[in-house]
Amino acid sequence: MPLLSTHRLLRRLIWLVLGILLLLLLLWALLPIVAKSQLEKQASAKLGRQVHVGKIEFSPWSMAISLHDLVIDKATKNVADGADIQSAEAQKDLEKSAEPQLEIKRIFVNASIQSLFRLAPVLDAVEVDSPVLRLTQHSVGKLDIDDVIAKLSEPKDEASKPVEFALYNIALRDGRIELNDEAVQHKHELKALQLSIPFISNLASKREIKVLPHLAFELNGSQFASTGESTPFADNRQTALNLQWAHIDLKPYLGYVPESVPVKPLSGVLDTDLQIAFEQQEQAVVRLNGKLTLSGVELQ
Repeated sequence: MPLLSTHRLLRRLIWLVLGILLLLLLLWALLPIVAKSQLEKQASAKLGRQVHVGKIEFSPWSMAISLHDLVIDKATKNVADGADIQSAEAQKDLEKSAEPQLEIKRIFVNASIQSLFRLAPVLDAVEVDSPVLRLTQHSVGKLDIDDVIAKLSEPKDEASKPVEFALYNIALRDGRIELNDEAVQHKHELKALQLSIPFISNLASKREIKVLPHLAFELNGSQFASTGESTPFADNRQTALNLQWAHIDLKPYLGYVPESVPVKPLSGVLDTDLQIAFEQQEQAVVRLNGKLTLSGVELQ
């Protein structure tokens, strides 16, 4: 090859590398700004709630994106007709001080290069840190997020084909759910929520690989822990779960006992250690064994 042709090829190669580096640099600098603006705009329109994002970080060389300080506000309350200016200003102050419906400290997603080859999302990691969800039940079956559920449940114009996916290293850490149940005048708190799923996929070549989830939390002071294994996308959907829930104080839940019950429970503590197995054969087969222990029971 002539020396001049070699120099031209080398020069073109250098320009190609510089072009790729410049493109990656532009993606790194501009994509977070555009993504933050569009996410807030589109999500707010979809949910009917104001959505805020602290910042977005994107690493094009590792195909990783981090979303920080996601906040979804509660529904805005309208001032009743005839209310005076003072009450309207007081309501505005109340709304400003109201805690958000949902807060998430960080969402991290690391995509795999296999996503390009498979034309399906293949994610090496999905992490959610410190999510906090605040709910209010105004009456039985009436939650303050019913409007959001209705929007998300709206039927689509065209039926879409189920998306194939493969997700690795799914982790939710330090979650919390607060429920203010006005129907029974009681507040429930689920905290220390931990969920981990090493792998789950509905790709045809991965359906027989077992999913091994782990879930743990503390609800109103009682500890819950579970482990299991499942093939949810295989034909038999074989699943086995171990559920352990220690020292469940029943007092926070006695307000849900109907008044028509002839014997009214006053107190009690429940411990559970259960094993549940499920398999889809000609008919669904469910096996349950283990033990339930009820102590400290008082009835009226």
